[in-house]
Amino acid sequence: MKQNVIIIMSDSLRRDHVNVYGVPPPWRRPGHENEPFIRTPALDALAEDAMLFDRAYIASYPTIPNRTDLYTGRYGFAYRGWQPLEPEDVILPELVSAHGYTTALFFDTPPLGADNYNFMRGFDAWRWIRGQHGDRYITDPRVPTPINADRQSAKLGGNTTLSAQSGQPGIREGLPRSAHHNGGHGVVEKELSAGQLSVMGRYLGPSRAL
Repeated sequence: MKQNVIIIMSDSLRRDHVNVYGVPPPWRRPGHENEPFIRTPALDALAEDAMLFDRAYIASYPTIPNRTDLYTGRYGFAYRGWQPLEPEDVILPELVSAHGYTTALFFDTPPLGADNYNFMRGFDAWRWIRGQHGDRYITDPRVPTPINADRQSAKLGGNTTLSAQSGQPGIREGLPRSAHHNGGHGVVEKELSAGQLSVMGRYLGPSRAL
């Protein structure tokens, strides 16, 4: 009977931030010398029933080069940078699928789902958990995000401010929209009814309060 295999990658998790390794704190903590530096009870419990590696070294850095090594099983740091998977790469999900495994990828790191990067290739299913880092899936400046700057009123040029509340006046044609997630490029193309937003001609639904 086949065993389930789960690979978990936390980007980026340092050895001195996992309690089970017992590494001294990386900085002085006056008044807290006798207190635990870090608490990771779930990982500690896993380590009790698992193999704990104390000399494991990363092959490539940062995010995408490291995933490339994980997918291909090859040290790519010397000859590959931050780039898509190549069509000829032999990758893990395709290898295990050939042996009857059903594969799935769950991720929140935007580059894994970036255009033409191909890191979802070979998986039977995948789920992109949206909203992390510079994810561009939100284009409405009135939708709240974890980024504090995005919670402010959207300045649309001059003294014009877009209200977060439905029922306020519409947006004038040609005004640049608020910088939000994908660099702030693009303009509102047409006159909008109250409480609605369209970016580059695409209707994005009713507004929501910040």
